[in-house]
Amino acid sequence: MLVLVSAHRFTRELAMTISMVSMSTISTLLSPRLCALALGLLALGPVLAVPAGPAAAAIVLNEFMASNATNIPDEAGDFEDWIEILNTGPGTVNLAGMFLTDNLLVPTRWQVPAVAAVILAPGQRAFIWADAELAEGPLHTNFRLAENGEEIGLFDTIANGNGAIDTIIYAEQATDRSYGRFPDGSGPWIYMATPSPNATNVNQGNIPPLVSQTDHEPNSPGSGQPVVITSRIRDLDGTIFEARLFYDPGAGFVSVLLFDDGLHGDGAPGDQIYGAQIPGFAQNTAVRYYVRARDEDLATTLDPAGAPGATYSYVVGYTRPPLFVNEFMAANTVTIADEWGQYDDWVEIYNAGTQPVSLTDLTLSDELASPNKYTFPQVVLGPRDFILVWCDGEPVQGPYHANFSLRAAGEQIGLFASAANGHAVIDTLTFGPQLDDVSFGREPDGGALWRGYTRATPRASNQSPIAVGEAPAPGATDLVLRAGPNPFSAATTVRFTLPVAAHVTLVLNDALGRRVARLLAGDLASGEHALPLATALRGIAGGQELRRGRLAAGVYFLELIAGSERRVAKIDVLP
Repeated sequence: MLVLVSAHRFTRELAMTISMVSMSTISTLLSPRLCALALGLLALGPVLAVPAGPAAAAIVLNEFMASNATNIPDEAGDFEDWIEILNTGPGTVNLAGMFLTDNLLVPTRWQVPAVAAVILAPGQRAFIWADAELAEGPLHTNFRLAENGEEIGLFDTIANGNGAIDTIIYAEQATDRSYGRFPDGSGPWIYMATPSPNATNVNQGNIPPLVSQTDHEPNSPGSGQPVVITSRIRDLDGTIFEARLFYDPGAGFVSVLLFDDGLHGDGAPGDQIYGAQIPGFAQNTAVRYYVRARDEDLATTLDPAGAPGATYSYVVGYTRPPLFVNEFMAANTVTIADEWGQYDDWVEIYNAGTQPVSLTDLTLSDELASPNKYTFPQVVLGPRDFILVWCDGEPVQGPYHANFSLRAAGEQIGLFASAANGHAVIDTLTFGPQLDDVSFGREPDGGALWRGYTRATPRASNQSPIAVGEAPAPGATDLVLRAGPNPFSAATTVRFTLPVAAHVTLVLNDALGRRVARLLAGDLASGEHALPLATALRGIAGGQELRRGRLAAGVYFLELIAGSERRVAKIDVLP
């Protein structure tokens, strides 16, 4: 795992490093996103290499968390990403007017306000929430941090040249684990098993393995039908020593090894997806299971975390009703308000059948290992009908308000049977980072294809909204983004029109909202612009989605940011 870090003069030193290494070597080391960043910084040359002043040079990014689930809540009670800044110098430094960003090519993303909490005496820290929720307070940024890796930059004021003070390009992060300097304020970056927000960083040694995306197939096995269990297992600072599955059909837990060899329903060898098989059982048997992973130091992780008390489960022979998690929005800022006038997250459930279905005692959750977070009241959903649940963590507001909220950075949604039916799985989804006011839904209703919609349709069919990238033709003075041909198999050209000159960033995301690559970053004149996608990809190829300048087959989304405007366009890559 490669992590690029700087403490002052980052851009100059990185550019010098890049100049001494061939781009083919860089592309084998960096992810597409980070490789694109390296290319962009090299192209910009000295633009970002303005040295920080003596006082600002004592300021460092000291610790951050890009996946906060239970660590520390903000003033609103939300568990959000955070960044800690430390003054290591002998004098007091005022951060007001400086900038924080999650894109080193856009150094003025969020400006530090003039508040007392950012005037740092020697040894003092500023604590900032990276949650894209400006309304929650002055120390809440307009961006979130990506769990699967991106960058953080602290830049000087405009008056002082807007130079880079301290920056980091980081790789994949673990939930509720921070990443910080040790020794505090001066040392290299390490993963921290016990985060220390607003406190001195301490060396905490080994980080246990990460276990996620545990699932079973088929969801509702028939009598005597074996079930394959898969789980994503990796170790950020070492190797996996052993992965093991424990299952209990009612007579006690049985243990079997999980493999990542391509021979146990686990996908490709070495892809960090482990698999094992549970034998078939008789009709109505409730099977519980969990996963245990150990690294070379025997540090252990259980999934779910409360195992064996908490487990995943399925019921043999359970006939799932034709219900689907059909559409959701995890970053609702202006799209639709609940009955209290609040813009909260929501999940839509759809009955794809021809008969009414009772939802009474069915459950909904944002954790597949804890299926009974929200229980539906007595309600019947008609054929081809929809029902909406507000995921706002405020159950006191009504029977259709869940006691959890959705994380825009990505998590899970699960619809489950009643407790009497063992909370058998009805429908589940694991999703990645979401865009503000863009819903994610099935097309057609209840179908297998998920796509983003700029015009959400809560309580209505997904066949009618305008999908991302398919809006009506804009006027001549609008920002335009398109690609053609589309769909395509070998090549397409990304075209966009700028009504005025602007700083432009063009990125490519996959169907779950995960960043695949940054294709373009820089200042462009107004007018028409064209970028052959294959040309852009060949310059940054290096990730799993990229193959010699080509994308693997599937659905992707182009995201264009020009000044304060943003456009998204869908592209379909054929095999």
